[in-house]
Amino acid sequence: MAEDRIGNTENGGNVKDDTLYRLNELSDYKVADHSIDIRGMQVKSRDGRIIGTITDLVVDKVAEKVRYFDMELEDDFMADSDHTNIHLLVPIGAARLDDQDTFVYIDRIVTHDEMQHYPRPSSRIITREYEEAVVNYHNRPTLYTGTGEEYTPGTGEYSTTTGTTGLNPSHTPGSEDDPIIAYDSKDDSAFYNQDCFKEGNLYQNRGL
Repeated sequence: MAEDRIGNTENGGNVKDDTLYRLNELSDYKVADHSIDIRGMQVKSRDGRIIGTITDLVVDKVAEKVRYFDMELEDDFMADSDHTNIHLLVPIGAARLDDQDTFVYIDRIVTHDEMQHYPRPSSRIITREYEEAVVNYHNRPTLYTGTGEEYTPGTGEYSTTTGTTGLNPSHTPGSEDDPIIAYDSKDDSAFYNQDCFKEGNLYQNRGL
């Protein structure tokens, strides 16, 4: 299969340029020898339930870095969808391998139910708008627990919420007025310098 360029220059520049590629479709690229190839691994939420399987890695050919992994959701999430399978992008630094290199955990997803609120792409093309929505999801100061409460990472504190996602309803994820977004979305170096893109987070249990 030919290389799949994830994006183009249409839509007034709102679509990512030709820097992101799917590793499965790059014949001249492979996972570095010192890294674990996480393709095929199952992904779990913090509560230990399986939420999906990693099917591919999305790489930045300019920076020569992995930016995301492509996760296919478990069948549990298909009931209210017209699609036979749903793929989501997860920033590489938003997850971690367990100490046995068996499963990948996304700690910011506290419960299995919260995956219903994860941003879903409208097409195979990765737009910067979708990237911002995903990053905003992982940068939230509080997490939805699925029990009518919000959990604040690092404090162990829970608080009651009237919403369902843990997001402030007065803000649009990824919008200029959202205080969680503290970067220039047109500057790739600043955008990808956020903690959720740091690949070392994935290997924190291995001391790499």
